[in-house]
Amino acid sequence: MTFFDAFSSPLGRRSLCHRVLPDVCQILDTAVAGEPVMALHGAFWRRLDRDAFRGHTVIFAGGEIPLVRRGDGANSALVQALRGTSPFVGFRMPVMRGQVSPSDIQRIEEWIDHGCP
Repeated sequence: MTFFDAFSSPLGRRSLCHRVLPDVCQILDTAVAGEPVMALHGAFWRRLDRDAFRGHTVIFAGGEIPLVRRGDGANSALVQALRGTSPFVGFRMPVMRGQVSPSDIQRIEEWIDHGCP
């Protein structure tokens, strides 16, 4: 399978995601119950490799902010959005889906704290 092929089908995207970010992808996929994500960003984690995930930005409140701050999980946009904390107060992700458990958010935070290996 070529790199392009991995992104050309939902199954391929999921497979690539689960090879490079297994815990994070599994947690996020479980939160959206495998359904399509209707938000503008879609299921971004399924189409990014590890380096792109680490460098990904999100647009919020008129500006771009980094998705993760390597070494600082608590202040990473991903963790803040999953918890619904500033600057995402009132916008806990995933919207209209099951919430990610505190223990799973903690696992993501620890992964970021360790530099997103």
